[in-house]
Amino acid sequence: MAGRWSRRGTRALVTGVVGSALAVALTAAPALGPSLGTASANTASIPTSWRADPRGQAPCVEGSSRTSTLYTQSFESGLPESRFVNRFARSTASGAAAGSYSARASLTGTGSSAYFFLPYVLGSVGTQTRLAFAYRSNAAQARNTVALNSFASSLPTSTSWRGAMFDVTSATRDEGGWLGAWFQHNVTPGSSTYMAVDNVQLFTCRPNATERIAGSSRYATAALLADRFDPGVPVVFVARGDNFPDALSASAAAAAQSSPVLLTLPSQLPTETAAALEHLQPEEIIVVGNEGSVSKSVATSLEAYAPVRRLGGVNRYETSALIAAEFPPEVPVVFLATGLNFADAMTGGALVGHRGGPLLLTPPDALSEWAREELARLQPQEIVVLGTHPTVTDTVLQQATLYAPTVRRIGGANRYATAALIASEFPTSVPHTYLATGTNFPDGLAAGALAGSEGVPLLISAPRGMAPETTARLTAITERRGYLLGMEDALNSLVRDQYGRTLP
Repeated sequence: MAGRWSRRGTRALVTGVVGSALAVALTAAPALGPSLGTASANTASIPTSWRADPRGQAPCVEGSSRTSTLYTQSFESGLPESRFVNRFARSTASGAAAGSYSARASLTGTGSSAYFFLPYVLGSVGTQTRLAFAYRSNAAQARNTVALNSFASSLPTSTSWRGAMFDVTSATRDEGGWLGAWFQHNVTPGSSTYMAVDNVQLFTCRPNATERIAGSSRYATAALLADRFDPGVPVVFVARGDNFPDALSASAAAAAQSSPVLLTLPSQLPTETAAALEHLQPEEIIVVGNEGSVSKSVATSLEAYAPVRRLGGVNRYETSALIAAEFPPEVPVVFLATGLNFADAMTGGALVGHRGGPLLLTPPDALSEWAREELARLQPQEIVVLGTHPTVTDTVLQQATLYAPTVRRIGGANRYATAALIASEFPTSVPHTYLATGTNFPDGLAAGALAGSEGVPLLISAPRGMAPETTARLTAITERRGYLLGMEDALNSLVRDQYGRTLP
């Protein structure tokens, strides 16, 4: 590797090394920057969402979680290793990937090169190690380079921030775990070019016990979840997949009966739903919602798989009551949730199934006439209100006291906190958990039926990161495996990374 800056010379104390003061002493860099080896870096599979928007913490590749952060750099205090910087400078970065600055080089003409170095960092030999960063440049292919120890790779042109990630595990063997990276930008002859770098992260990962269950659509994902039930189920609930109210009550009822929920288009039965029914061979199919929700033609198509009956009222509240009417009187518990939003009832569905009672939807300010009639018939020992005031007001809570000796509320500061509190109603020794997006309903509604039938909780997350309440609840559970629902646009790879960190 002649012409490169020395790694194998005397080691000295170098200010700025993260986690250790030791680093390899650097010899004077050549005038045009370090010459690069010919070996290409083993490019890791870059999660799509982070590649397109490389802000915040970079995730490990799908199915692994971060174990330690070796080094980060967002250039808020200037460039590191100032003795070895050539034509790069700290620059105010509009829409920076991290903080307010980036490292930027602008070159004009021919024969010019710009580079900067990161401090040496000590990693663990053989441990999964990743280098990730954001960059943008108008230079042609192969004019931007990143290198670490004996690995080097060119970066494609991208005039907007783009995430890059490299597997540098093999590089830890080069020098007993010491890792030294640098970035280089070469001018395209006769043109003006630039390169900016930001949000540099060097970190280690380990495989985690997560699995992503995701189909190509909400209908396909629901079908994959239904396939986890054994054939010969007593009933399958079918609800429309483009609106949530009917499916909320269906999910809870299905969970209580250890049966799946499948989704359909209002006027057409998806092929994935039909295939799932072929596998399930149910004794009965219950269509949830009136003909305005699920058309007569869809109900007719379903008759090819099992006898069909419909539970559909004039609105979501009557439909909910009709489903609750499937339960006998003197049930142990009835759950109440708002019919105007999906989050509380969706995560509550698993608990409904676990406790063996129905879910009734209610307007925020007063029990509907259908809910009152059904509560009077059911005579529950307990009523549990899901969600905080004013999602379901204290007026509803007070009215509920007329129908059960015990009435209580499960509600947190937001939907994620409420879901975590609902999950705390389950034993901490469950074998696994499910995690769905909290910003949309289809995956969670289908998963609620499965989770409830298995006696395990369903939690929710924002698409780009788990809430602290979710992390805390999952950490308290001793489950051995986690199932993530939906594709990357529902829950991205960082969420899967974070989910895996809560598992043993």
